Amino acid sequence: MTVSIVKKAIKKVVTSSVVTLVLINEALAIQPTLNLLAPDNYISPELIEIFEEKSHSELNITYYPSADVRDVLLKTGKFDLFITDEKSALDVILSGKALPLTLEQAKRNPQSKNNNLQNHAMELSRDYLGVAYIKDKTLMPASWKEVFSLPQRMSGHVLIPDNHDDVMDAALIATGASVTRYTETEIIEAGKTLRNFVLRLSPTSTPVPQQDYYYEITTSTNAYNESLTNPQLEFVFPGGETRVRKHYIISLRRAKNAKLSGDFIAMISSKTMAMGQAQHHHFPVSNTEASESLMLMPDTATLFDFVYPKMGVESQNSRHVETRLEWKKHYIYKRVMNQ
Repeated sequence: MTVSIVKKAIKKVVTSSVVTLVLINEALAIQPTLNLLAPDNYISPELIEIFEEKSHSELNITYYPSADVRDVLLKTGKFDLFITDEKSALDVILSGKALPLTLEQAKRNPQSKNNNLQNHAMELSRDYLGVAYIKDKTLMPASWKEVFSLPQRMSGHVLIPDNHDDVMDAALIATGASVTRYTETEIIEAGKTLRNFVLRLSPTSTPVPQQDYYYEITTSTNAYNESLTNPQLEFVFPGGETRVRKHYIISLRRAKNAKLSGDFIAMISSKTMAMGQAQHHHFPVSNTEASESLMLMPDTATLFDFVYPKMGVESQNSRHVETRLEWKKHYIYKRVMNQ
């Protein structure tokens, strides 16, 4: 009888353990996963941890190092959310692949002249194109035209971004094209300016030792981060002109869990998380309340001192985007850089 009781007890324990394991496995199996495609190192570790804890989900992030890699990955169709620049965001929206923002999210979105962006893509951050230079080796460039007219003795000492938009936009400004709208003729002229610049100076986008470069066409974020290890680096918007670089987040129509995607957009665009993102990247966020709060914080105020006082009156926050002209820019850039 005692043996029978023991057998029953063992059977009960084993059964209970099996049920527990089954329940655990089921819980793990049904834990939702959110697949995000984003620029390199864009999401702060703190945001990942907080979101996963609050949503009881897994955030699976695929980072892309360049626009070419981004476009290939996007075509796989496996992503729920997409963080990208203005042009790419518009391409996705106009192709019908983006879910609309909720009414509340659209209202909180920074005002945009483009209704498609306003209603489908939440603006997260802004960056600005300019020139970094080493002040003990050279002089501050007074204009973008001066940058593209640097003498041949600067050959091998100039860095450019591995990004056709940044390089071609800088060349467009240097040729006197409108900051917000340009023509095909102006793109061709910018290509000629870039070609002469490349042939004369052999600029590189490959990182080089600090002592080997004097000028760098870059963004305010990159320049600020570089200045932390190079006190001789200064940053300027030549002639007070710049091109804004905005990043947006989009919920894709193929999203397996639209609600979870919406929850992530709400969290990353909130004041608290926007401040965390700004501290992670050292970039100006699009959340106005977060920007104002950050400017009052001593440990991050230097970022805004570094970027905003150098913004000239001609700096623009938006520009007209026309797909055909953008492709023309890309084509000319490839022709010039591969010559």
